[in-house]
Amino acid sequence: MNNLKNLIDENREGFENENLIPGHKERFLSKTGKMRKNETALRVSFGRIAWAAAIITLLVAIPLLVKDKPKSSQIDVSYAQIIQEKSREISKLALTLNPTDQNAVMTTLSQLEFESIPFKDQLPESLTEKEKNDFIESYYKPKIEGINKLERYIVQLTRI
Repeated sequence: MNNLKNLIDENREGFENENLIPGHKERFLSKTGKMRKNETALRVSFGRIAWAAAIITLLVAIPLLVKDKPKSSQIDVSYAQIIQEKSREISKLALTLNPTDQNAVMTTLSQLEFESIPFKDQLPESLTEKEKNDFIESYYKPKIEGINKLERYIVQLTRI
């Protein structure tokens, strides 16, 4: 085995620079059982064609199905409304907790919903509407996720 490895290592250029004789790939594949008789190496199965067609169809159809995002004012209102509604629900749920847990929940909630200056007012005017929408979304989504986690925490506390 070492002799073969040494032969290959010493004559690497000969192996890499010479072209294979015509039909070598087909003969090799037929000996390994990977290719049936009278098939060519370039034959593509019907299943692969179907998969490729399905992928292309999806790539074309998805952009057509995805709707445009709402305008920034609608995004602001919807995120603010979600936060307000969730805050009311959490405040009601917190009333059932003991005073220590209630205080911790209400403190966390106030930190999540507090904005001394509305985020929209902090954005530069030079941004496009899409950029503004993206920034607003990336700002409010973690807040909403935090509020949802806080709600799940309260539900766990009430089960105990």
